[in-house]
Amino acid sequence: MALTLKLTITDDKGKQKEKLYTINKVKAVFLRKALEQDMRIDYTEMKLEVVDELVGFCVDVFGHQFSADEFYEGLNTDELFQTVGRIKAYCRGVQGITEANPPAADEEIEENQDTEPVGK
Repeated sequence: MALTLKLTITDDKGKQKEKLYTINKVKAVFLRKALEQDMRIDYTEMKLEVVDELVGFCVDVFGHQFSADEFYEGLNTDELFQTVGRIKAYCRGVQGITEANPPAADEEIEENQDTEPVGK
């Protein structure tokens, strides 16, 4: 089952465009890295270095289809940790996760012609 991530990227002209990134499979090394991080990181006390490490993990999982800066810029603050958590859960093999950042329950899903699928 594939995992998709939607980021809102601002181009050089200031226009925002939603981009979809997809991965079909995750290498087992990311399961190991996710478990290792969970043993080492105190999630109740988030520091800059830890957040950067978690974002770097997400960039690695998606095969560097986007940069850490694009990940930070493409998400709202309230989406960041939920998105990281869902990506890590996908790496752990949690069933039913197909979107790294699904729309909020009260958010209406619309077709957006500016959305471009990226990746495999």
